[in-house]
Amino acid sequence: MDDPTPTIYEWAGGREAFERWLNHFYDLIEEEAPDIAELFGGVVSEQHREHVTDWWSEVMGGPSRYTETRGGYEHMLSQHLNLGITVEQRLRFVTLLSRAADDVQLPDDPEFRAALLGYAEWGSRLALHNSQPGAAVVPHAPVPRWGWGVAPPYQPGKWRPAGPRRCALKSGPAVSLCRRWVRSDLDGECENSLRSSILGAGALGSVSPRPRVRQAERVELVLATVADARAEP
Repeated sequence: MDDPTPTIYEWAGGREAFERWLNHFYDLIEEEAPDIAELFGGVVSEQHREHVTDWWSEVMGGPSRYTETRGGYEHMLSQHLNLGITVEQRLRFVTLLSRAADDVQLPDDPEFRAALLGYAEWGSRLALHNSQPGAAVVPHAPVPRWGWGVAPPYQPGKWRPAGPRRCALKSGPAVSLCRRWVRSDLDGECENSLRSSILGAGALGSVSPRPRVRQAERVELVLATVADARAEP
């Protein structure tokens, strides 16, 4: 069955919205952050703006244009090598992205902005690392595809997806609670206690733009997911 949840790209308003946002952002860079603008030669070209719009659009669930015509992840990586981005520049970069989103009136619901700026934080910290002289980088990877959920810290061997039923569980807070319980040693914790914990944390409230599902059904889905995960070797 098709997932009715819109992509972040669709929720934002498609390519036009990302183009409007990023063009305004780069205008702000040129006007207010000359040290960052210097990384682009002092002026952010139309070509660069178009290519970055392709990147963001693909990452947020739009067409795979950057992968198909711009060289994919490897090309984006090459643009950051040895730039020597500073911590202060990274923070200013993300701050201006957020401000630009306000200025051009992108959707301002908390879920959308958390997803959009979550990627900005994640991607800019990778760029900061990759830009340092002699940095150990990942040379090959796909262009990332960003979603609405909340990702856990990467810990090899600590967590594996629980199987087919897990794909239906999309609430970030609920997923976090499940993972905490799966990883715990509290084997005696009963289902009623978990139900209370999930409901008490507000993890199952219906939030835009996700489909509305009755709380009782989502509690049972959480419990099924946890049961699958705990049963794995």
